[in-house]
Amino acid sequence: MKKLATLICFLLLTYSTPALADDVLTAQKLLTELGYNSGPVDGSYGRKTEQALIKFYAAQNKKFDGELSANEIKDLESSLSVSIAARPKLKKSRHRQHAKYSKHIATPFRNLKVNESFTLIDDFNSFMGLHEKYIKGQLPDDIGAFSYRARQGFDFDFCVEDFISTTSKKTNPSRGVQNVTAYCGQMISQRFLNNPESGLEHYRKIILGWLDNNIVQNPNAFSKKIPNKLMSEWPYAISSNVPNILSHYAIYHRLYSFDQFTHQRILRMGEAFYAQWDYYPELIKGGGDYKRKLCNLKSQTKVVLGTNDHCGSFTFRMATGGIYFGLEFNSQIAFDTGIRHLEVMLATFNKDAVYAAQAQRGICAVGYMKQFPPHFELIHYAFSKAYGIDFINTENINGVTPAESFTKLWKIAHDPLETVVKYWNRFDQMNCSNNGKNQAEIVAQLKKNPNSFQDIWNGFGYDDFLLSSPILAKQELPKEWKSLHDSKIQNGTAIFQTISGGDWMGINPYLLQLALGNISFTR
Repeated sequence: MKKLATLICFLLLTYSTPALADDVLTAQKLLTELGYNSGPVDGSYGRKTEQALIKFYAAQNKKFDGELSANEIKDLESSLSVSIAARPKLKKSRHRQHAKYSKHIATPFRNLKVNESFTLIDDFNSFMGLHEKYIKGQLPDDIGAFSYRARQGFDFDFCVEDFISTTSKKTNPSRGVQNVTAYCGQMISQRFLNNPESGLEHYRKIILGWLDNNIVQNPNAFSKKIPNKLMSEWPYAISSNVPNILSHYAIYHRLYSFDQFTHQRILRMGEAFYAQWDYYPELIKGGGDYKRKLCNLKSQTKVVLGTNDHCGSFTFRMATGGIYFGLEFNSQIAFDTGIRHLEVMLATFNKDAVYAAQAQRGICAVGYMKQFPPHFELIHYAFSKAYGIDFINTENINGVTPAESFTKLWKIAHDPLETVVKYWNRFDQMNCSNNGKNQAEIVAQLKKNPNSFQDIWNGFGYDDFLLSSPILAKQELPKEWKSLHDSKIQNGTAIFQTISGGDWMGINPYLLQLALGNISFTR
C-alpha cells in the first residue's frame, strides 16, 4: 500500500508541476496513462486529443464540453487515482523449471531485499567520462560484430523495427526472429559503445516502441496472436532481448533523459514483464514433446534431456536483467525473478565445473559455453556493490564457484577432447567448425593432434574471453590477464574493440570495473 500511495502522489504531483503546466500536455499524458489514444504527447491539441477526451467522459456517462481547462485536468487526475488503486497486484509467474527443483537449487540469494537508496552507478558523469576517454570512436561500423553481420546480409536500417515488432525479420528475411534480433543486438550494442550519444537513439526508439505496442507488458497475452511456426524461437528471443534492453536502461537511464511520466511507464512495463512472463507454455507451442522437456538439474552429465532451451543462455539474460532492473529501480518482484533464473543458471554447472547445458553441443560447445562469463561478471559487480557479496567465489549447489567454472572453460577451450566426447549428445553441428569437418572428424583430429584445439574456437576469442570478464580473469588467469592487458596498452591498441558488450547488451563489464577503480588503464 505504501508503494501504491507513493506512486499515486508522484503521478499527481508530476502533472501539476510548473514544468508540465501546459494543460494540453498534461491532459495527453493523463489520457495515455488511462489507456486513451490522444495522439503524440507533444502539447499540441488536435483531433486525437479531442476524441480521447470525448471517449473519457463518455465512459463516465458524461459529455465533454469541448474546452480543455483545469476542470478537465482535475477529472483526469481523479480518474487516474482510482485507476491506479484498482490495478491488480502483480503476481509472479510459476516458472516450471525453477519450481521443479526449487529446494534442490536454493541459494541464500533468494532472501536478499532491494534497497530503495541503491544505485548501480554513483557518479554517472564520471562514468560517461570514461566512455568518452576510452571507448568513443574505437568501434566504427567497419570492424567487429557490426561489419561481420553486415557482410552476412543483415540490414541495420531495419534492426530497431524488428526489435520493436518482436515478430518481424526485415533485417534479414532468410533468418529466424531469434537470429535476427540477436545479431541486431550486436550491431546496436556496437553503435552505442562507439558513440553513446547517437547510439542511444536506437535504444530509446525500441523502448518507446515497446510502450506503444503493449507486447512487453504481457508477452503471454500477445503470444495468442502469433502463429505456432514462430513459437519455436519467439519466446527465446523475448527472454533475451527484453532483459538485454532493460539491463541497459538500468545502467544508462540518466542518459536516456526521458521525462518522469515516460520513465514511470517504463518502470511499470519492466516490472510487469518480469512478474508475468512465463516462457515455458509459449515455447512448447512450436516444439511439441521436444520443447516440453525440462532440464535435469540434478544430473551431473546430461543436464538436458534432448534440449537446452529451459536452462540455456536465456536464463543468463533473464537473471542479469531482473537483478539489474530490480536493484536500480527498487523492484523486488523483478529482482526475485532474476534470482530464480540465477539459481537455475548456477545449477547447470556440475561438480566438474562444466556448463553441462551447453557442453552437450559437441563442436559448438566452446562458442556457446563462453556466453556465461560476462553475466557472471555483471552479477558479481551488482552483488558486490549492493550487498558486499563475493559472488564469483560463492559455491553453487554442486560445490562449484563461478570462478572455477570460468577457469574450467578456459581449460576446455585449450583441450576440448574430453568434454566434446563426454557430453556430446550426437547432434553433428558442423557449422561451428572453422575447417568444415564433422564431429567424428574433429574428434579423430584432436586425438591425433591436441594442439589443433583452435579449430573449434568459432565464437570463442582469446581477447574477448579475458577482457569481457576482467575480475574473473585477474583472479583466475593473472599471468594471461597481465600479458594481454599490458600488451594492448603498450601497443596502443584499442582494447575495447574486442568487447561487444556483456552478451551484446551495450554494457561493458570492463568499463564498470574501471569506474569502480578495480582496474587501472593508462595509455
